Amino acid sequence: MPSDNFAPNSVWSSTTPDGQEQEVTTPSGQTCRAKKMSIEAMIQAGLLAEADAVTALVSKHLAKPKAKKGPTPPKNAESEIDIPSLMKDPKAVSEMIAMVDKIVPHIVVSPAVKLHYMETTVGKTTVTKKLTEEQREEMRQENPDVMIVFTDQIDLADKMWLFDWAAGGLGSMLAFRE
Repeated sequence: MPSDNFAPNSVWSSTTPDGQEQEVTTPSGQTCRAKKMSIEAMIQAGLLAEADAVTALVSKHLAKPKAKKGPTPPKNAESEIDIPSLMKDPKAVSEMIAMVDKIVPHIVVSPAVKLHYMETTVGKTTVTKKLTEEQREEMRQENPDVMIVFTDQIDLADKMWLFDWAAGGLGSMLAFRE
């Protein structure tokens, strides 16, 4: 039976809506205009298939949190990514960087961010080829009034920070995958 004193809490309404733009400053000190991007938005943008493959690779590098002095963490405590273990897996690192490179142009609104490579798929084979300076200049000429930054010009720490800020990072992807 409903309570006469019911008052909904405001947790949902205090969350920044998906797609809302904000000015952010990355760890390197660069500022940009960026937007939040939920898992649902990644699905709509066609990015989750790759993200799912990455989370499958990353999930091999999970560790239960260790108790610091005091009580042992509960058995249902969320696992954390074992960064040293992950860094020893070149395939997982490479896939993770490629995924973030593809997501960052969807997160950053200004300046315009473009991938620094092109992918061509023939049959079941996908070939990745880095853009030449001529191709980059051509893209700049097509949009002379827009500042274009390519993903290889953005520091990896900044890209990871943007991904974490916009989507909750790999932890949210792993939770969604479960």
